[in-house]
Amino acid sequence: METRYQIAPGDRLTFVSAGVVEATNPQGELYGFERTQAISSHSARAIAEAATRFGQEDDITVVSVRRAVDLNSALA
Repeated sequence: METRYQIAPGDRLTFVSAGVVEATNPQGELYGFERTQAISSHSARAIAEAATRFGQEDDITVVSVRRAVDLNSALA
C-alpha cells in the first residue's frame, strides 16, 4: 500500500510502532493512543523514553521526519 503526503516546511510526521501504543505498566494499563497522541510533537527519543518509563519491555520504533526546507523556493 502506498500513501503520499505533502507537508509544508516546518511540518513533521511521526511514525510509531505498536511497541509505543501497547506499552503496559505494572497494573496492566496500556499506554494507548491518547497518551501517544499527546506526546506526538515531542522528539522520537522522548516518545520512546516515555513508553519505556511507562513499562514497555518489547521493541519500540519511533521515526520522526521534519521538512526543513521549502524546495520550491530553493529551486527557484
